[in-house]
Amino acid sequence: MSEPILNDVLTQEEAVKNKVNCICFAMDDEMVRGLQRLKRIFGIPMSEIIAEALRPFINSFLPIADLYEQGKLTVDCIPEAMKGIEDQRL
Repeated sequence: MSEPILNDVLTQEEAVKNKVNCICFAMDDEMVRGLQRLKRIFGIPMSEIIAEALRPFINSFLPIADLYEQGKLTVDCIPEAMKGIEDQRL
């Protein structure tokens, strides 16, 4: 895993200059304010909050992506992926 960055709100120039690997998300103002408030109150970096929220989704669908790349994806695989997502929500 890459090293965490001190400030997870970077301009494009800062990200390029510091060679930070990142994915940009377009979020509405309400979501941004909510994340900023959580960071201010709990001290959790926004990138960590978002990463933990996305991890179950990614972990559920990576096996399907592997099967797709191998040409082995069938409709029988979909229920298993959905089960993985539902298990994560419990």
